[in-house]
Amino acid sequence: MERWCRRHAETVLIARDLDVDDESRRKLEKGIAAAAQRASLVLEKWAQGDFDGAPMPAAIAQSGPAPAARSVTFDFLLSGWEAERKPLPKTAYEYKRVIRDLRIFLTHDDPGKVAPADMLRWKSHLLEAGLHANTIKDAKLPRCAPFCNGPSTTAISAKILRRRHHRREAARRRRQTEFFR
Repeated sequence: MERWCRRHAETVLIARDLDVDDESRRKLEKGIAAAAQRASLVLEKWAQGDFDGAPMPAAIAQSGPAPAARSVTFDFLLSGWEAERKPLPKTAYEYKRVIRDLRIFLTHDDPGKVAPADMLRWKSHLLEAGLHANTIKDAKLPRCAPFCNGPSTTAISAKILRRRHHRREAARRRRQTEFFR
């Protein structure tokens, strides 16, 4: 459970692009653990048929057919991204080209259907096509993360590795400066 909370906290911090100190990270991990514990107690009561005392979400209390979700395409997300970020023309072209390649590989245009396993298959496909691993890691995967179903696990793991590297480098520099004082 502790490991799960740590992984989930790291995912939350990366998804929100936050860099916090160790004490704040521990507070987030404890908050996640407390929320998971409360949720498990409520679910246990519900499983036993006891619906008193716990607020039931309106979606469960009013059971009915869920409204059909509108399908979002990669092009729609790309146009929103361009309007928000206002990238240089070359950057926009690179993003469109990478998303086009991904869409061709996946044979569909629904970013909500993209699973981490699909990203790993695409990564393997690119490696087999002869692309260098650094090109995939630095140029292909990061351009897909904003448009797929949340950040892809490969992009998250790459961010985690970069963040760890930067922390290690900062710690090494601190030790060097302290040594020379």
